[in-house]
Amino acid sequence: MNYLHLDTRRLCTADGTAPLAPLRIDCEHQSLLEFQMLDSEGRAVPPEAGKLYTFSGALGYYGNQTLFAATCTPEPGAETLVFNVDTYTEEYVRYVQSENMKIRVQIHRDGDGGDVLLFDTALAVPRLYDPQNPPESVTPALFFEFSADGSAWHGELQPGDTLERVRWGVSGMPSDPFAIPYGPQGQEGKQGEPGADGKQGPAGPQGNPGGVYAYAVPLVELDGVPCHYLDGTYNEMRLADFVRNVSTLKFYIRSASSSVTGNVVLIPSVNGVPRDAVVIPVTATDEMQMITFDPPATGMITITRDTGDERDTLKDTDPVTAVIGTDLQIEVSK
Repeated sequence: MNYLHLDTRRLCTADGTAPLAPLRIDCEHQSLLEFQMLDSEGRAVPPEAGKLYTFSGALGYYGNQTLFAATCTPEPGAETLVFNVDTYTEEYVRYVQSENMKIRVQIHRDGDGGDVLLFDTALAVPRLYDPQNPPESVTPALFFEFSADGSAWHGELQPGDTLERVRWGVSGMPSDPFAIPYGPQGQEGKQGEPGADGKQGPAGPQGNPGGVYAYAVPLVELDGVPCHYLDGTYNEMRLADFVRNVSTLKFYIRSASSSVTGNVVLIPSVNGVPRDAVVIPVTATDEMQMITFDPPATGMITITRDTGDERDTLKDTDPVTAVIGTDLQIEVSK
């Protein structure tokens, strides 16, 4: 069961709090997705009988490439929304190429132009293309197929393949086979004579600890650029993936208003357990700030802005949005 908070239009747990991990779209193993809608008090809200609801996934956060769509029309007395999702589409197969790829998911009421009930991020699992069972396509795409002997074809290059062909759309006619532009693997050459040892050069300067980029949700868009908000409405940002031994979280932050600056109070939590609050200065330009974790954090990290804290001064009567860039970095303790 998945839970949907109607006020925030985001996925949540049964008690209305943020989930520990995003929704995972793996329809090869589970095609039925069920959603229970919750109001601001955490009470279950049944769907409207006879209304058309659409659940869709898209490549871009604002839907620049639809990957799949499923509909349902609840019967009278239904308590939840149940979608039979099929991700074996040409667009999904073509664009979802990595495990747990981030996509945008939405639920609309009364069809694609109706009320938006869900607007959140999910993790997509790739589907393998089967030339013997091509998926339906709305927009044709170019597909490559490979073969060792010209009789059996597959969608991924394998050792021993000598031929390839292309088709414009998986339901289109394939081209004539042509040779893959490489020759057979040659024999391994002889080991060369070892060269003379070189002199050791001088030691270089001490470098900074390396960082790894992290992905957070929810995402919003400001002037066409994806980012994260922390304000009175979007008061929470959470890393989408499980992390291990994280000592530092670095990010760029600025005020959404060029005329209002101040401090924000951020509370980092690990697996739902809050750590000490951190006061971060916010100016009108992007500046890198950091949150340290001592002891290092292992699990799911959430950052919450406490606008009720008197030290949170980024306000103009109401809290002013703090804009955080998507290029977050984590540093791992050895």
